[in-house]
Formats: sequence, C-alpha cells, structure tokens
Amino acid sequence: MCLLCHYSCLTCRGAGPDQCKVCAKGFLRRKSLCVSKCEEGEFIVDGACFSCDKKCVTCFGPRDYECYTCAENTLTGLGYYYYGFKCMM
Repeated sequence: MCLLCHYSCLTCRGAGPDQCKVCAKGFLRRKSLCVSKCEEGEFIVDGACFSCDKKCVTCFGPRDYECYTCAENTLTGLGYYYYGFKCMM
C-alpha cells in the first residue's frame, strides 16, 4: 500500500506533518516536523533546527559562547551583554 505524504515530507510513515522520515527539498527537520525555516532562538546543522543557549536570541551553536545576539536576563529583567560571542550578566 502506498502512502500519500504531507507536502513537507519526502518519505513518511503516515499522512500527517509529524510523520516525516525525510524532509522534502527546501524543508528543515525540527524534532518530528519538517519546517520551511528555523525559529528565532534556533540554528541549523545538517538540515535540522537546534535550540540556542537560553542566553542567546540568535546563535551559531548550542553553547552560551556561540551567540550572535543576547536575550533578556530573566533574573534581573536587564539584558545580557555581548562580549566576544558570549552573553554575560
């Protein structure tokens, strides 16, 4: 029996958008979904979206020293400051 995959899937195990095995061209993997772009606070590695460190708004990796821009400090309500790719209090 053949399955009709969601348009974001190249191959799938069911019809829903969360049933993709491989994403279609132009889509990125975010957990069980294939999406057209990563959200703010995520970065791309090998066609998949991963979360930035909580101190980062935008980043190029998962660690607190791989930030492009810093988030607001939720403890003080003031922003972290940016120093050499790292967001600090």
